[in-house]
Amino acid sequence: MGPIEIRHGEVKVYTFKTGLLSRVAHDLQLTVRKWTVDLDGTTLSATFEVGSIEVDGAVRKGRLDHRALKDRDKRSILEVIHGEVLQAGQHTQVRFEGTVGGDPKKPVFSGTLHLRGQSRPLTVHGRETAGRLELDHELRPSEWGIQPHEALMGAIKLQDRVRVRVRIESWLDHVRKAGADAGHGHDHGHSHSH
Repeated sequence: MGPIEIRHGEVKVYTFKTGLLSRVAHDLQLTVRKWTVDLDGTTLSATFEVGSIEVDGAVRKGRLDHRALKDRDKRSILEVIHGEVLQAGQHTQVRFEGTVGGDPKKPVFSGTLHLRGQSRPLTVHGRETAGRLELDHELRPSEWGIQPHEALMGAIKLQDRVRVRVRIESWLDHVRKAGADAGHGHDHGHSHSH
């Protein structure tokens, strides 16, 4: 059995505003364009390239507003994310290493998240819908030593929570090929978004 190539999926990240002037700021939707997932039996590792993060736009009332941010606004936001928040010059990747257990239709991912030079335990619960894996998890960046970004002397700042949504297509097929449902197997799978 050859390597598993997972070619369909996406990683979205959501940030949230707070502060006295939060009404003039924006909640944001970001996309991680380059990421890989290796699945070998029940062992899983995932790598997310910090430099591939893009700003999709502002989120208003639960919907993406493509017109709220101009290109220069998006560039300024990315400079803060890459430079101050994630320090992409020193830390080019975010990595998760662990195992996948439980029912393949309700998998539990347990392991360690390596973020900006800090490592902390992390457990994420997923769900399978029509063969697709969906993960929706909230992180507190301060647990990895990342303090919320502030502007205008704290009048605008980010909340200490980031929501991460991951979708991988054809999840059950990949689990079967990797042997994760049987708890064994030695094939490696790779996943990346387009």
